[in-house]
Amino acid sequence: MLGRINDGTDEIVNGRMPRIEATNSLIDEVNDIAIALRNMMLTSEQADRRKQHEEILASRKEVDRLLADWTEPCRIRAPASCWPR
Repeated sequence: MLGRINDGTDEIVNGRMPRIEATNSLIDEVNDIAIALRNMMLTSEQADRRKQHEEILASRKEVDRLLADWTEPCRIRAPASCWPR
């Protein structure tokens, strides 16, 4: 009984939470890109457009990093091959 509870807790802490955290970070970056694109559409000032463009590039870089972590086997245990059956 305690072994099953321990295994379940371990799966939540080491398996699911890192995937949830990475997914939430990815969603945040995509939202940042969407907001920056909206802001670019609403402004006519070049300085502000450049600032928004830099924000988009920074968010894209972070998205690439997050996705690279997902493709490394078992790094955050996200690939299906790492999920316990």
